Amino acid sequence: MTRNFGCRVSDAYSFMNSRLLVMENERLRISILLDKGSDIIEFLHKPTDTDFIWRSPLEHADMYKYIQSVPNQIDFRDYYLGGWQEMFPVGADGFELTGARIGNHGKLWGLPWKCTIIKDTAEEVKVKLWTRTIRTPFYVEKILTLKGKEAVLSINETIENLGQVDLGVMWGHHPAFGEGFLDEYCAVFAPAESMIDPAKTRYSWPIHDGQDYSRILAKNSDQWNMYYLKDLSDGWYALINQKKRIGFGLVWDKDIFKYLWFWGCYNYKNISPWYGRAYTVALEPFTSLPYPVDPQTLFAIPAGKSISTEIKAIVIAGKTSIQGISAEGEVR
Repeated sequence: MTRNFGCRVSDAYSFMNSRLLVMENERLRISILLDKGSDIIEFLHKPTDTDFIWRSPLEHADMYKYIQSVPNQIDFRDYYLGGWQEMFPVGADGFELTGARIGNHGKLWGLPWKCTIIKDTAEEVKVKLWTRTIRTPFYVEKILTLKGKEAVLSINETIENLGQVDLGVMWGHHPAFGEGFLDEYCAVFAPAESMIDPAKTRYSWPIHDGQDYSRILAKNSDQWNMYYLKDLSDGWYALINQKKRIGFGLVWDKDIFKYLWFWGCYNYKNISPWYGRAYTVALEPFTSLPYPVDPQTLFAIPAGKSISTEIKAIVIAGKTSIQGISAEGEVR
């Protein structure tokens, strides 16, 4: 990185003994762990000094070296640093995928990714990341693009089934939000009609029996919540801090990611490994509902075929609510 203005990109950094990719422009700085799942561990809005991403209190500096040799039943949370990672080829606790036992939240989150910078100008930077899964025959590729003066990260992703067997998978993105941004003044906006909990109880969204499920709970509420938003009229959500007037938005193809998982941990004390040290919310576009809730929602990738899609992450500044986000990333 020799340029100190406009768009910039470098994969010459390191963090916690992992290669670190940094992309930035006048509005955003985005940091990505290349040796652990291509996790986004920083999504910083420079004008307001707001990093939306949650950081876990855990520190496992060398964990990426060992993650594939540990038992298959490993708990994802033991190695979870926070951030934004991908869940593939499953999204739930352990799943049998045509002869392969897949552990908690899949395998992509623990794999190293290859990286090449394919465009590096003051007006735009573009990076290609790719990897292959181990127990399953998938090739995964992402093109990340950041343009000058835009608070938007574009992710164009392709997953190819290299095997000779049609496979049903779960695929989702898992951005988790934390303090500095997250507090009880935050609200979720999403075009869903309903939601269910892990017991399959159905609720209307966002108001049910007088309770507003779109509101984020206060830091020391000592609760753990998991809901699955359904019947999306469009593929977007926004999490907005209405007091600070700053928010994070995500837009995607709802024909691929048909559900929105909503996980909240409000310093819940009775869960390992945090025991009251995790104040975070994750809003996760997913192809499927988690096993054993509804295995019939698995997403099929035929043998020898690939699926491609685009996701945009957007900073929403100066607003307390929105009505939507277009596929181009325009906030309404």
